[in-house]
Amino acid sequence: MQLNDPVVTLKQISTRYADLLAKLGIFTVKELLTYFPRKYVDSSQTSEIIDLHTLPDIEREYLIKGKVLSYKNTYTRSKLTIQQAEVEDKSGTIICKWFNQTYLSRVMKPGKEFLLLGKLKLKGKKIEFYPTVFEPIIENREPVHLGRVTPEYSLTQGISKKMV
Repeated sequence: MQLNDPVVTLKQISTRYADLLAKLGIFTVKELLTYFPRKYVDSSQTSEIIDLHTLPDIEREYLIKGKVLSYKNTYTRSKLTIQQAEVEDKSGTIICKWFNQTYLSRVMKPGKEFLLLGKLKLKGKKIEFYPTVFEPIIENREPVHLGRVTPEYSLTQGISKKMV
């Protein structure tokens, strides 16, 4: 394989994915290797859930590590769905919410541990957590997307952060 070969010569890249990469100006193996992040995000500091309940800064993102206690899907009248999980760590519990992500019922199983990165919202006197990124904790394996310094790439529709 040569640096000037098209990206589809890599066995992990299908023609469909190569078309998406082309939208980012990536056509060759060299361009893929030299596609540098636009910034780096440090998500290495986890917060305890109890700290989120006391004097939270709702403008910043927090990383928590916790176990799913319960999970449920709720359907609204307008056919939208709300996913809700109660997550606990040694310090307390918090409600995590997502919208229109029904696949989470296969992922957020009670008893499983996750790293969750997201923002807080005040709902009356209660605080809710809205994760934007999550990763299951797998024994004897380092996290890939959270709990460390990770790159942030410019993306296009159809390509996710995890794909890059």
